[in-house]
Amino acid sequence: MSEPPPKKKLPPKNKIVQATVPDKKYELNTSDAKRGKKIVLYAASGMGKTTLATLAPEPVFVSVDDGIDVVPHPVTGEPLPRYSVCTYQDVRGVLAKPEHFKEFKTIVLDSMTEVENKAIPYILETVTKDGRQVKSLEGYGWGAGYQYLAEHDNYIKYDLQRLADLGFNIIVICQMAPRKETSAEVDEYLKDGPKLVWRPASKAYAVTDFVEWADYCFKIGYSNLSVQKKRAVSSGERVIFIHPETTFEAKAPYDISSRFPRVSFADPTDDSIWRFVFDQAWKDIEETE
Repeated sequence: MSEPPPKKKLPPKNKIVQATVPDKKYELNTSDAKRGKKIVLYAASGMGKTTLATLAPEPVFVSVDDGIDVVPHPVTGEPLPRYSVCTYQDVRGVLAKPEHFKEFKTIVLDSMTEVENKAIPYILETVTKDGRQVKSLEGYGWGAGYQYLAEHDNYIKYDLQRLADLGFNIIVICQMAPRKETSAEVDEYLKDGPKLVWRPASKAYAVTDFVEWADYCFKIGYSNLSVQKKRAVSSGERVIFIHPETTFEAKAPYDISSRFPRVSFADPTDDSIWRFVFDQAWKDIEETE
């Protein structure tokens, strides 16, 4: 019978666990931050996520699938500037070199959902359990595989943060998926959000990690969507939801007034949302009763 592990001893009360560096200098900064804006954009397939991103300031795409190959710029009709990547390693390799983007202002990752899909085979190839490879994320046991997946999503987020700190705007495109939410106030309910790993039992929270990280989170959907006789009915007009509701993720800081819960995306050349984000165009719109 093996002996129990020794109990960990706390440091003496009169000892400092982690000492400060008394001679270190800290600089007070009162100038405007030069960091780029960080935006998560999600919707169902075919709603125009890529098209909308083409209208952002001087975009370049990191394309993880071939869908972008058939999407021209909606105004100029020209092909979109892009780096096409096939593996998780390639995504990180491209993002690691800021010189790839020096001629552009906005970096669009299209899509993070597909990056996550490509992270799975990379994890299975490089992360072992007890010295052997497993065949699926469940093979790591006790939700560990989903924790690994969320960690690898966050590695991409850290890569993007470094680029934002250099002044590049970042747009992260995701597919949309509903998930079950719980609250102390209400019973379990469904909530739309970016399609990324969400396994509370495994402590894998990539969805909320990305939404919390972003300055903005936008959902593209239909205006006046309702259910009549068990069928979804809407006006057919696409809009961008910019402030959150119980049923979906969205986020915007105070530089977009809550007077504007949604912004038009009526046609492929409608760049209203980017004028709101980058030019604060909403301030020029008079408030009406």
